[in-house]
Amino acid sequence: MTSGSGKHTSDDRAISKKAPSEVEESILREVRICNDFELGVFPLIVNASLFLSNSIRRDTRLVIKVEENLVLVIDPRKVRRLYPDSESILGILRAIKGGKEITGIDVNSACPPPSFENFLECSLNNIRLPVVIDPSKLNCLSERYPLDQVVIISHIIIDRFLEGKEPL
Repeated sequence: MTSGSGKHTSDDRAISKKAPSEVEESILREVRICNDFELGVFPLIVNASLFLSNSIRRDTRLVIKVEENLVLVIDPRKVRRLYPDSESILGILRAIKGGKEITGIDVNSACPPPSFENFLECSLNNIRLPVVIDPSKLNCLSERYPLDQVVIISHIIIDRFLEGKEPL
């Protein structure tokens, strides 16, 4: 609500202060990278999976196999001090390899089973949330684009779906 002058009223501020704590954010997407890839691409994949231009995708969990016996599960609702620059992301990886525990990042020896039954498919006509984005199952994209771009395109398709628009 705004007053006739376009300024927010005290009622508006009270509502906006309550909203974030009252709404439980849920995971609607899970990006799964359980196949081998070049380690230099790791920061790009984290960026593509979890970051928007000015915030973090709190509805997306990232499951990524960094190397044999090292799989990270990153929950953006819990992780702190995760920044989009490559050095910061690689610094977190070095800390984990050095034995440091990081809140919001679980370390596994193998990829856990997918959290959801629905996988994003190349047909793009049958999107059901929650959804798993697995680039290894999206040959229509992975044959033409690098791994990080497949993730970005998948997010765009899902975002458009959520907005009620055609996929692409």
